[in-house]
Amino acid sequence: MSVFCFLQIETYNLKHEIESRFFDPLILFGESGFVFEEASDDKETAGDHELQISRSIKVFSEFLSVIRRIVDLSKNIVYQMNGLYQAKDKVYQNSFKKMIYFEIFDNFGEILTTLYIVDLIIQENTNFVAFWEDYTQMFLMA
Repeated sequence: MSVFCFLQIETYNLKHEIESRFFDPLILFGESGFVFEEASDDKETAGDHELQISRSIKVFSEFLSVIRRIVDLSKNIVYQMNGLYQAKDKVYQNSFKKMIYFEIFDNFGEILTTLYIVDLIIQENTNFVAFWEDYTQMFLMA
């Protein structure tokens, strides 16, 4: 029981961490802050994309660390549930199946839903592709 309680708490903490620390930087990535974008000369904005990517690398690195923790947590949940599942066992039938089983999968589904939302945020923000192409192009010039 204590293992499943820890897994539930860790899942909730990781979901909260993603929502509080990474949603805003990912949604606002590449935005200038101006309501109406002004047409500006390429010489004035040269290097802005590369600077924004380089400033965001720390956030991306921290997000990758959280993703790795989620992968490890997901494996642990699946292994624990696999070890627990014994359809004919009375302990499984009377306690885990009735009380914890669905709650674990609901919580697990919430963390996966949060990752899906992050995926949609990144897909919808075209600045990621454009800025990353400029950033990699900068290294090819040297």
